[in-house]
Amino acid sequence: MSLNRLTLLLVSVLIGSSLGATPEAHAVQLNSRQAGSQAIPHGQTSATVNITVVTDTKSFLVFGVSLDDATSANVQISGQITNCTTTCDELTFQRAGTTGAVLINWYVVEFASGVTVQRGNVAMDATTKNVTLTSVTIAQSFPLISNRNGGSTMGADDWARAKISSSTNLQLNVENATAAHIVEWQVVEYTDATVQTGDITTWSTTSQTDSMTSVDLNQAWLIYTYQTEGGGSPQTNIDENQVRGRITSATQLTFDRHDGDTSSEIDLTWYLVEFTDGTTVQHASEDFSTSQTQQDVTLTAEVETTWSIALGGDKMRGGRSTYNSDDNPGPAWFRFSFVDKDTLRIIRGTTQSSTADVGWFVIQFIANATAVELSSFTATEYVDGIRLQWRTGWEVNNLGFHVYREADGERIRVSPELIAGSALLVGGDTQLTAGRSYTWGDPDGLSTDHYWLEDVDLDGTRTWHGPVRVQSATVSPPNTVQTVVLNQLHAVAPAASLPDSGHPAPVLPASPYQYKVQRALANMPTVKLFVREEGWYRVDYATLVAAGLNPNANPRKLRLFA
Repeated sequence: MSLNRLTLLLVSVLIGSSLGATPEAHAVQLNSRQAGSQAIPHGQTSATVNITVVTDTKSFLVFGVSLDDATSANVQISGQITNCTTTCDELTFQRAGTTGAVLINWYVVEFASGVTVQRGNVAMDATTKNVTLTSVTIAQSFPLISNRNGGSTMGADDWARAKISSSTNLQLNVENATAAHIVEWQVVEYTDATVQTGDITTWSTTSQTDSMTSVDLNQAWLIYTYQTEGGGSPQTNIDENQVRGRITSATQLTFDRHDGDTSSEIDLTWYLVEFTDGTTVQHASEDFSTSQTQQDVTLTAEVETTWSIALGGDKMRGGRSTYNSDDNPGPAWFRFSFVDKDTLRIIRGTTQSSTADVGWFVIQFIANATAVELSSFTATEYVDGIRLQWRTGWEVNNLGFHVYREADGERIRVSPELIAGSALLVGGDTQLTAGRSYTWGDPDGLSTDHYWLEDVDLDGTRTWHGPVRVQSATVSPPNTVQTVVLNQLHAVAPAASLPDSGHPAPVLPASPYQYKVQRALANMPTVKLFVREEGWYRVDYATLVAAGLNPNANPRKLRLFA
């Protein structure tokens, strides 16, 4: 075959057009999940955690606490992602008091797409506070709150209820208002989810149920917040204000508090998030005896902990307890962490000789699929800088890699272009079952830095690997050649030309389907690319736009026709 001139059409195709529906990837793409533990020490009102930089509008925080104190100012703990412009690199946990230590387990989840997060804080100096939101889709959105407060007793000013009352309004309610009560809020819009919500008002019994449209129990997460009358001041019956929430069937939710004084009326708002992108949820209730502060729960299915989070009920920490002697919420507040892939650890700060139980949720988000199995990844310091070496155990359709250096919580890309992977070296759909070795040098790297790899699939899927720490070399640097990047491919490894017979290839008659495609293409906006010689070619976005591509075209929906 002689390739004198080949015309390629780059077309912006609408999914589900007359050419037939093309499967579209889920809108939500997980980018990263970070987790850790932190203490607010005795004598301190706050603690700050440095995190790997995340995008402000695509990340949210959940956390649990364990503590042992009866003063509201010491035990009401708020948390928020902070130090934000368009990106953020800190978490801040705060309280109004300073007595006693508080232990925190936290999770931060960042998404590349499909999730939008708004955040802020508000002083509850009125019983109802309205926060203006950028418009959200209510059927895909839910609020997450935490709070801090002054004062000595846990009463009607300590529990806040959050409700998305319209597409542009978050409503926060308390029974008693005080400017010292600060609510930190996040509103999450999750495209690949269906969210139901409901209210339970003037609840004054031990248990209350509510119904919803049937859900898949393996994909459902319950969130709830409530306001309470507080049971008087000083508050001596804290058990009536501590609520456990559970999904008890595909169509029913159950909220309960321990038997005893239930004179305190509660107004509760719940959100049930049903994920539709393959994200899975495990949930149950765990009992604690009068002597237990820790329980290790065996999960029904292993989870990939680097993609998963764990949390409880009210304010992501709450359950119920029989303890009613004073204001100490410690017997019914919990923190959650993973021991391994099939074990969840739940801890409370004190028993106060009381039983407790908590409804818990383990959520495993769908990470971007990868066509690369990485068998090794090292960063070694030599006199000329940092030498990065990695090897894949298997590759298919891997477009290539980017290398990132992480310093002071910020990731900086150090590879100027994509480092060529298997798809560019041996062709798409060709499996490298034995993998391949790669090398990259970073002359500006330091021994204190960390490094990440991002692999890019032919379909645009991106997957992170790392981080790895820099190791000091004990020998001279190996004599290795740096792996080529995309724009070096044609010079280094040009595609082999097919023999030319000197005669044009025969033109076969088009099929009815090909005619259908041609007619459809003729009616669509296209960009023509003329290729005169076999090889690898790169056409950047600016060139396509200059040639007539709509600058607002969705890159995920571009198709190439020859």
